[in-house]
Amino acid sequence: MSDTILKLLAKYWPDRLPNAHWHGKRIVHVHCLCEKHPDRTPSVAVYTDRDRFKCYSAGCDHRGGINEVIELIKSHYKRKNEDININLHEKSEDKFLPSHPSWKWSTPPYVAELITQACRYYQACLWQSEEALAYLHSRGMRDETIRLMGLGWCNGEEDIEKLSKTLNTNVIHLAAAGLITASGRQIFARRIVFPILRASSEYASYAVGRAIDPDREPRYIGLGSSLAKRCPYRIGSARQGVIIVEGIMDAAALIQANAHQDYAVIAMLGAGRAQDWLALARWLKKHHKPCLLMLDRDQAGYIMAQKIGNVFRQFGVSCFSWHAGGEEHTPFIPFAVQGITEEKDLGDVMKSGKENLLIDYLNKLKIKIKNHGYSI
Repeated sequence: MSDTILKLLAKYWPDRLPNAHWHGKRIVHVHCLCEKHPDRTPSVAVYTDRDRFKCYSAGCDHRGGINEVIELIKSHYKRKNEDININLHEKSEDKFLPSHPSWKWSTPPYVAELITQACRYYQACLWQSEEALAYLHSRGMRDETIRLMGLGWCNGEEDIEKLSKTLNTNVIHLAAAGLITASGRQIFARRIVFPILRASSEYASYAVGRAIDPDREPRYIGLGSSLAKRCPYRIGSARQGVIIVEGIMDAAALIQANAHQDYAVIAMLGAGRAQDWLALARWLKKHHKPCLLMLDRDQAGYIMAQKIGNVFRQFGVSCFSWHAGGEEHTPFIPFAVQGITEEKDLGDVMKSGKENLLIDYLNKLKIKIKNHGYSI
């Protein structure tokens, strides 16, 4: 992905970015650059794959590429009687660029950096909040797991201007990253913040917040309308395969059981799409790795396990699932974890303190996996 136009706007004209949002994989909508007509909602489509833009507002014919954007920025500063020196060839931080064999993330580097700064600030707030820590402990999460996942806490009481100064940014950039709402409220107010890191990187490309108040809906929320690209949660090495779960608390249970040391743990977070499963299936086939499906043990989880299993079976990838079912009638190979019968999902397993049973059974499962032709 080339995002030179977005970088130019973020650095030299950030007030074009509030309410900016993705449309598909490569198009970002921002506010019009001509300033000749009102633009309540973003009307310019920026095509990040080829660094072109076009305004779709009625009567506006502005379109072009990088050079045209530079001229519009210069005209904007000229109207304000200000000089501007645009450095188009300034080096960017390559370490921010997305990289993953299965899922491609498209959060722009400067947005990922701001999200990371916010998550680090929320991490510091967590260890000062007895309420937030008590909630996580009540869910069965240990302090070492909290630190490993980099969890944070947003109490929502900070003034937005104060938050901007703390993060060394401004309100416009906070809005572009989806960290505040249109009304100026922090998107993760009174929520546990889960940063979603890029592969082999300490920088977050997305974040998810979970409400601690039992009656608050929705329980989970992502970043608001922003340039941040929603993506699954991933941690661990796929030395012995991949484990797919639904929610981030499910992933926490596996992390607490140290399963991520042998398996890549992927929490879908509602972001799983057909192309994602196809890409992952190709990767598993290429590296000859199995997949373990530990989705919620309800009807919806069973149906999803069947869908994913059907995709992987087309590529000759073996799927093992803790859902009940016969090997002849389902696209996955069922397995049962002894001692875990009443819990609906892995988050409940952690809450009941039984997550160590998971790693014990995963070790036993290696024999069954080897019998299906995998060397682990």
